[in-house]
Amino acid sequence: GRYFANRASVPVVLHLDHGTNQDLIFRAMDLGFTSVMIDASQKTFEENVAKTKAIVEEAHARGVTVEAELGHVGSNEIGEAKEITDSIYTEAKDVVAFVEQTQVDSLAISIGTSHGLYHGEPHIHIERLKEIAEVTDIPLVLHGGSSSGYDNLEQCALNGIAKINIYTDFVVAAKKALNEGGFADYFDGKDKVRAAVEAVLAKYYDVFHTA
Repeated sequence: GRYFANRASVPVVLHLDHGTNQDLIFRAMDLGFTSVMIDASQKTFEENVAKTKAIVEEAHARGVTVEAELGHVGSNEIGEAKEITDSIYTEAKDVVAFVEQTQVDSLAISIGTSHGLYHGEPHIHIERLKEIAEVTDIPLVLHGGSSSGYDNLEQCALNGIAKINIYTDFVVAAKKALNEGGFADYFDGKDKVRAAVEAVLAKYYDVFHTA
């Protein structure tokens, strides 16, 4: 990843997502990751602050940015914590204290999305997002964006979310391309998968109003 990032014509972030172990996060920084996430969202507020602060101090000394999570984004069939299915919404008042105490660079918040594939219609709390965006200037992150609806994600992008995670939508599109078949050989199959993923990304550029 670092090899290709250094040769890309645009800025590339090599990001460790959902790091829960301090040793693993430090190892990622050793390997050249330019951004790391400490996910202590399942801990108490005080524990989350302490764990995040420790990572921030080390990361900032190395010029690495840190994302944390406050509240908890639940999981569906695909996710990092399948046993925890319910989301715990982020409170605006907690965001102020958390950012002040940790000096984190970006913050993943919980407003109704879940990791993985949805069964049913997700309910995104846009008003809660607006409340949070009003009390902090740091970039806000939305996990579990996949399959939560174009209208929902457009509203998130227009009301304070700076980064939206949509990994599952990419792999679903890739699997669909493989299932449809019709490719001449392995390399043709790879091209069709790549095209399917690119189509998803192109659509989201419009949804997110990406410059």
